Amino acid sequence: LTYKHVEKLNQNSAQVHNSLEAALKLEILYADLKDIEVERRNYVILKDENARIQILKNMKEINLNYEFLQSYFKTNPAQEKNFIQLGNLIQKKYEIVNRVVSPKFNFKDKAELQKSLQEGENIMSDIHKTMNTMLKTESNLLKNKKNEFDFRQKSTPFYLYVIALCSLGLIAFAFFRML
Repeated sequence: LTYKHVEKLNQNSAQVHNSLEAALKLEILYADLKDIEVERRNYVILKDENARIQILKNMKEINLNYEFLQSYFKTNPAQEKNFIQLGNLIQKKYEIVNRVVSPKFNFKDKAELQKSLQEGENIMSDIHKTMNTMLKTESNLLKNKKNEFDFRQKSTPFYLYVIALCSLGLIAFAFFRML
């Protein structure tokens, strides 16, 4: 019984840890997406090749964080719908960025440039809303997991004490029966 109780305590601890890590990865993912938007604007303004390289580097980091979150949210039905929506928004963001950094993009066409900047801003706004929803949901899930962990952690000494008393009672009863 004690082993089972401690095993549950370890599982709750792992769930709290995973939830915290997922929230952190979501924050990092959002920061990387904002960096891509900033670098894209820098590329449009300065046409600097370093900005293009930084965009590609950030895209790799986003993909790594996205894969981690995908494995986490697979087992989390509360976040699955939001995560699919986030994936679609990230793909749209990639399309906008790839369109701007491609050699075919016409920087002299102000209407196309303005449209691209507006699309990027709108996508970032949608990503921000989706991320906030996901972070709020994850925060609520974390609170529930943390409460369950705290309850198990606080009840463990009492639980062990009761088991020790029952064991002593059984030993005393067995000794009495032997006499």
